[in-house]
Amino acid sequence: MRAKQTVGSDVSGEMANRDIKHHNHSHIKTGHITGSHNIIGHQGAIHLQMAASPVIKVVIQPGAQHISEAHKFELRELVNEIIRLEATIKKSPKRHAAVWSALTAKLKVTSYHLIPADAFERAKAYLQTWCARLRASKNAPTKDPDWRNSRYSFIHAAAAEIGRNEDIPKLLAERYSGRSLKDLSSLELENVYRIIASWKKQARQNGA
Repeated sequence: MRAKQTVGSDVSGEMANRDIKHHNHSHIKTGHITGSHNIIGHQGAIHLQMAASPVIKVVIQPGAQHISEAHKFELRELVNEIIRLEATIKKSPKRHAAVWSALTAKLKVTSYHLIPADAFERAKAYLQTWCARLRASKNAPTKDPDWRNSRYSFIHAAAAEIGRNEDIPKLLAERYSGRSLKDLSSLELENVYRIIASWKKQARQNGA
């Protein structure tokens, strides 16, 4: 006599007239492969377990060969001035991170703390040029409330640096009927600024 349920083939003897239940058994196998990895098999799925490699971070500490704290303060002040001008003049102003990133990229360092001491003047000049470029924009005189004062400061400081303070009144007399800097229009003041800047550049080229 045949069984009521067959699995794969006919069943006879003691199993006849009995229901047959088939049980699946899960098997988990764990093996090892070369390296720090484990493979676990579970019902046909294979999971590869890999140990995370340690992350090594190299930190370079600033030393005597890098800019001083006083120099860092001076650079931070210039960056803050750039940010102020950017926010005042530009429609899409740069933020602190962008300015610092531009400076460190220019000097090929990963942090301004690691600027070499002998590169401080280059860093300072780079930021000062950025400020000057912003103040030279057409809408700077009307948008920047400190624009005129910044021009006065530069004119007097640059002339003093190259020993030409006495030439400023002569320049004003020749070109602007002897009017003072404060009496000049924004355009006239900008022209005087550019003349003094050219004097300073020429003096540097001559080694003054």
